[in-house]
Amino acid sequence: MLSPSSISREDDGKSSGKADLPRVAIVDDSENMHLFLKDLGDLGHFQMIGSFTNGAQALEGLPKVHPDLVFMDIRLPDMSGIECTYKLNAILPQLAIIILTGYPDGSTFFRSLLAGARGFLAKPVSGEELLKSIKDVLDGEIVLAKSVIPHLVQLVHRFRRLAHESNLSQREEEILSCIFQQFILTCIGFSKNWAFTQGGKLSPST
Repeated sequence: MLSPSSISREDDGKSSGKADLPRVAIVDDSENMHLFLKDLGDLGHFQMIGSFTNGAQALEGLPKVHPDLVFMDIRLPDMSGIECTYKLNAILPQLAIIILTGYPDGSTFFRSLLAGARGFLAKPVSGEELLKSIKDVLDGEIVLAKSVIPHLVQLVHRFRRLAHESNLSQREEEILSCIFQQFILTCIGFSKNWAFTQGGKLSPST
């Protein structure tokens, strides 16, 4: 984890005040992660307005502080981060949530998206990654750890195999595979001009 001290402080002369900074909170039972994010916020890039160590605290406290974005650990003492994300989205539908996990995989990524998360980062995460993810997600993008991409490729292979083993016609199989692949590419930020090759690699389409 990169120290916040290696990241430049926001220029106070160009800043229009704290009121204009993103309001960020964290739900994680790791004290180190809380301190790291607080130190990062102290540099002036965002306001750190809430720290919670479990899902129950977050569900009670976050509606009171109105954050723009929350970093959510996948493993909480009382519930999963995905369950907490789902419940928070029912209460605060405009809230942007980024899942933090030490065990990134494709299925967890999709479950996070279905719960309403807008980002998925793998621990350990650097200060630069956290700052970029805040900006990108609040700009409407979906953030995905690069380490998850190989797992998504495996899902493509699995889907192709299941589609091939079904009673679908070849044309139906091709259409479903295309839809599934484009969904994944959209999730990970690639344009429609990219595709998965037969070998499962990402390549610009022609």
